[in-house]
Amino acid sequence: MHSPADQAELMLSRWLSILFTLLFVAAAAWLVHEGREFVPSLSQIKWGYGVPLVCAALAYAVFQGFLLRDILQPERIALTASEHFGCSVVTTLWNYIFPFSGFAFRGLYLKRIHGFEYARFIGSTSALFIVEIFVFSALGLLCMALLGFAMLEQGYVTLTVLGGAFAGSLFICIFRIRVPVFLGAIGRKVEGVLDAVYTLLARPAVFFRAVGWTAAIFVAYALMYWFSAAMMDLELPVLATGVFSALTDLALLFRIAPAAAGTYDASVMLVAAEFGFNLTQGLLLAFLVRLSQLSVAFTAGVWFHFVLSRRMATVNSGGVV
Repeated sequence: MHSPADQAELMLSRWLSILFTLLFVAAAAWLVHEGREFVPSLSQIKWGYGVPLVCAALAYAVFQGFLLRDILQPERIALTASEHFGCSVVTTLWNYIFPFSGFAFRGLYLKRIHGFEYARFIGSTSALFIVEIFVFSALGLLCMALLGFAMLEQGYVTLTVLGGAFAGSLFICIFRIRVPVFLGAIGRKVEGVLDAVYTLLARPAVFFRAVGWTAAIFVAYALMYWFSAAMMDLELPVLATGVFSALTDLALLFRIAPAAAGTYDASVMLVAAEFGFNLTQGLLLAFLVRLSQLSVAFTAGVWFHFVLSRRMATVNSGGVV
C-alpha cells in the first residue's frame, strides 16, 4: 500500500499527463493556426514527408538517450532502454514548458532511482554541453566549407558564431583552465564544470562514444530540416541542413524562454536568409521542425513522464522498482 503522500504524487502525475496532452492539442492547434498565416493554404504542404520527419525527431530522442546511457556507465549506473529513452523524451517535454526544467526532472530521477548526486549530474550534463558545442560547431563549419562560403549571401554571421563556438570549446578541451580565486562562488561553479569536462576527456572510450552519439544527433537534427524543406517543396542541399542544425542547436542550448522561443526562430530565419529563403519560408521551416518535436514530446514524453514518476513514487514508498 502506498502512503497518502505517495498516492497524492501518483495522482499528480496522472493529472500532469492529462494536462500535457491538453497542452499538446492546444499547441498543435495554435501551430496550425499560425501556419495558415505562413502559406496561402496548408494543402500545399507535402504531408507525405511528415512520417519520415517525425521518425527523424524520434531518432533524435533515441540518440539522446543512448548518449545519456553511455555517459553514466563509468558511474556504474546501468540505465534500461525505457529509462534512457524515457529521460530523453521527458527532458524535451519539460524543456518545452519551462527552460531547463527537463534537466531538473532528469536529475531528480537519477538521484532518487540511482543515487546519482545532483552535483555530479550537473557536472556531467555541463560536460555534454561542451561536447555538443564542439561537435555541432565543427560539423557545421565542415558543411559550410564543403558548400563553399561563396554560396552563402550573408554567411559571415553564421561563420563567426560557429567559429567562435568551435574555438572556445576546443580551447577548453585542449588547455586545462584554472579559474581565478577572486571569482568566488561563481568561479567555483565554473571550475566544477571544467573539472567534469577534464574527467570526461580522461576517459577516451567514453569521450569518443559521446562524440559519436552527438554526431548521430547532429545528423538526425539535420534530417529534420531536410524533410521539413521537402514538405515545403524547397530545394535545400543536404549539407545546408548541417548549417541549420549547427546554428539552431546553439540557440537551443542558450535558451531563455520555453522551447527557446525567439532565439531558435531567429537562428532558423538567419540561416534561411543566408540560403536565399524569405521570411515566410524561414518561419514555416521552424514551425515544421518544432511540430515534429512536439509530436514526440507530447506523446512519448507524456507517457514516460507517468512511467518514470510512478517509479520514483514506488521507490519513495519503499517498494521495489
